[in-house]
Amino acid sequence: MGCTPSDKKEFAIVVKNLSKTFSYSHLKVLKNSLMPSPCLKQGDFVALDNVSFKIRNGESVGIAGINGAGKSTLLRTISGVLKPSTGSIEVNGKLSALLELGSGFNSDFSGRENIYLNASILGLSNSEIGKIIEEIIDFAEIGDFIDNPISTYSSGMTMRLAFAVQVFINPKILIIDEALSVGDQFFRKKCLEKVHQLLSKSITFILVSHNEEMFRQMTKRLLLIHKGKLIADGKTNEVIDQYDKIMGKPMRRFDGQIIDRNDAYLKNKSISKNPSSLLAKVVDVCVQDKDRKVRSIYYPGEELIIRVNIQNVSKMPHLNLGIRIRNRDGLKVHSWSTKSDNLPLNEINTIVEVKLTCNLGLGIYSIDAIIVQENDIINSRSDYIDWVRDASFFRVELTSDKTFGGVCYLNAKSRIL
Repeated sequence: MGCTPSDKKEFAIVVKNLSKTFSYSHLKVLKNSLMPSPCLKQGDFVALDNVSFKIRNGESVGIAGINGAGKSTLLRTISGVLKPSTGSIEVNGKLSALLELGSGFNSDFSGRENIYLNASILGLSNSEIGKIIEEIIDFAEIGDFIDNPISTYSSGMTMRLAFAVQVFINPKILIIDEALSVGDQFFRKKCLEKVHQLLSKSITFILVSHNEEMFRQMTKRLLLIHKGKLIADGKTNEVIDQYDKIMGKPMRRFDGQIIDRNDAYLKNKSISKNPSSLLAKVVDVCVQDKDRKVRSIYYPGEELIIRVNIQNVSKMPHLNLGIRIRNRDGLKVHSWSTKSDNLPLNEINTIVEVKLTCNLGLGIYSIDAIIVQENDIINSRSDYIDWVRDASFFRVELTSDKTFGGVCYLNAKSRIL
C-alpha cells in the first residue's frame, strides 16, 4: 500500500495489516546446548497480528499494553529497526526514536563523539550539529564527563544524553519507549517540558509507557495492544479504563473457581456487575460534609467525608480498600487505603469513612474505589477483587475570601514588611 499525496499531508504514519513473527528455530541449536529439550519452544511466535492504524501529523499518541503485548516490537518496526513479516508501514517525515537506554551509542566513544555520531545518522551535518551541541550537553547535565567514554557513564547519564540528542535535532516525528520513566524527578520534569515545547510546534509524538498519568499528561489518543493485536483505539481517558482492567490479575471466586479478569474486561463485561461471582465488592460511594449531608459542591478549607460501603461475603482475609481522587483531566490528586491505617475489613458489611480537608482547586473531581486482597504481605502481591471507576463525583468552587489559581489550596497569607 502506498500513501496518496493527500495522505502524506495529513498522516505522519500509516500502518496497514502489520504482522511480525519471530521463529524459534534459529535458536534451537544454542538452546539444546543450554537446557533440556522439553524446555524448548517450537514453531513461531506472533508478536504483532494484523495491526492497522493511522497517526495524523501533529498528533500525540500513546501505546499501552502489558509486558509482552507487542508495544516495543511495534515501535521498532515503525522505526525501521525490524522488518515486518507482512503488511506495510509508511512514515512521512524525519523520525527520531529513543527505543531503549543508550541505543545507538558506541560505549568506547566519548559523549561528545556520540552526539556527532547519532545526530549525523539522523541526517544533520557537522555544521548543524555544531550549532546545537552545547544545548544538548547543557540539557543532558553531563558536565565535564562529556569527553569521557560512554562506558563510564551511569544509566541516568546515558539516558539524559540519549534523550537530549533525540529532541534537539528538531524531528517531525518523535518516538519514546519508556525513556521518561528513567532518571530523577527534576530531569523527568524537564523532559516533559521539552516534549510539550515540541508538541506546541506540531510534531507527531508517540509514547510507550506503563504510567497512565504520563499518558494523560502527554497524549490525547491511546492505542491498546494485547497479545499482538490492537484491541482499542480512542481518547486517552477512555482507553485507559480498558488498560486498567486488563492489568488486573485473575481472581478467585467464592466457590474456588478462577475468574480470568483479563478476558472478562476485554469483552467489556465488568466483573463487579455480577455480584454472585465476587468475594467482596464496593456497594456504594458517596461524598458528605461534616454534618453527614450528601452534597455535590464543596469549598476550599471545608471538611468532606468519603463514605464507602463494601461487602465481604466470604469474610476474606487481608482485604485492602483503596480510594483514588482524580481531576477532570484524569490525573490522580490523592490516594489512600485502609492498609495505611491498619483497618480490618473482615465483616460481611463494612462502612469506611475517609475524612479530608478540601484543599483542592476549582474543578470537578471523581472518586475510584478499589478492593484488593494482599495475598502475600511480605512480597507485596495483591489480587484485584473489585474496581469501580468514577464511583462518585463532586465539584470544588471558590469563595470570595479564597480565590486562587492552581490545583490545590495552600492557605497562603501575605503581609507587607
